[in-house]
Amino acid sequence: MGVQIRNSSLEPVALPHPLQGILRGRQAVRLSMAYSSLTASFPSVTNGALEITDLGDSWSGANDDASYGPATSVNDATNNAASTVATFTHTTTGTAAADIGTRLLFRTENDAGSVVTSGAVVSSLADVTASSEIGGVAMVPAYAGTLAGAGLAVTANDASAVNGWIAVPSATGIHVQMYPYGSDANIAARISGKGTGSISLVGGNNTTIGVTVNNTGLSFFNAPTVAQQAAQAALTLSLAGDMPGPTGGEIATRLNLIENRLNAVSAALRNLGLIAT
Repeated sequence: MGVQIRNSSLEPVALPHPLQGILRGRQAVRLSMAYSSLTASFPSVTNGALEITDLGDSWSGANDDASYGPATSVNDATNNAASTVATFTHTTTGTAAADIGTRLLFRTENDAGSVVTSGAVVSSLADVTASSEIGGVAMVPAYAGTLAGAGLAVTANDASAVNGWIAVPSATGIHVQMYPYGSDANIAARISGKGTGSISLVGGNNTTIGVTVNNTGLSFFNAPTVAQQAAQAALTLSLAGDMPGPTGGEIATRLNLIENRLNAVSAALRNLGLIAT
């Protein structure tokens, strides 16, 4: 069965102990339990401060309570921006330090019937200095029931950030997209490695490397990365002597210059990996 607890007033009202939290004005929470169980477990819930509704079979989770948990809602006049529906706060009895945060932990059942951790959403402060805090949000996966040490994180590094990334899924046969968005008309994007780590573009098999970039330079087709190759000056050839033509020695000299220049260009292309060695 389901039951809804709603704060019908405009003032914040505390949920009865041991239920935790505050319902702000016009907010509600839905519990996957029968009305009789709620009132028996928390008699103070009926003191008139909160509006209690027995959802019974009218709630989508009424016939399968295990599929539904608490739900919160808010009804306000905001129609063009997000409203805060729930707030999760972590305070400490000590002094806050870097990485203090709040975690939403997700758990689910495996094929052995055991409940294990599947992932988490973590929000923390990398810098806790008052008035210049640096906050972030990370999605952290779990393997074998244990949260990984890192995941996909988004962090703030500018007090007036107006640009970010957007990822767009695709229909069948259409490429997915990832590109910057924001209020600026022209937005540059940068992807980098860490330390001396490289950035690589690979094929769909995740093994064929097309382009690699690191602090040294770049390369193609998994060749060692190299710095920008030496400049090749424009090749100019002049022929001495009178017509009908240059001497055999002059022709040989100029052919040798062309050969040397082509060899230098070929070596530069091999260094980059554009042609095989």
